[in-house]
Amino acid sequence: MDLDACVIALPHDLHKDSTIRATESGLDVLCEKPIAKSVDEADEMIESVQKNDALLMVAESARYNRLIEKIGDIIKNKKIGEPVFGTWNDLHKFESWGYENRKWLNDPERAGGGHWISRGIHLISPLRNWFLSGGTGDVRKVFSTEY
Repeated sequence: MDLDACVIALPHDLHKDSTIRATESGLDVLCEKPIAKSVDEADEMIESVQKNDALLMVAESARYNRLIEKIGDIIKNKKIGEPVFGTWNDLHKFESWGYENRKWLNDPERAGGGHWISRGIHLISPLRNWFLSGGTGDVRKVFSTEY
């Protein structure tokens, strides 16, 4: 079988080794978010990608949500004033989104950071892009509380 790329949609603790194996085999990789459980693991993945002249993209779907894109366009086209503050409330339980079949998400050894690492990027990525595209481009603080 002749392959050019692969998708890594596995528990987070398998992202690093799977990505390294794939890039060492000459494949480009689309890796489900988060990229890894830690910055050190992500750095190892990126090093393998560079060493093997491969491509790596992290699948972060919220960036392509129509509402999020529309808000970004409004900010970028200066239809509102310069954004100086952003907030986002994410109020749901894992169970309400079908996570009951993915209990590993509640295991820090497998998931890395629980709800924050699994959902947090969906919140931070749009806010960061909005500030970079239409605001100061400078995110100074991030705050999170889990209930």
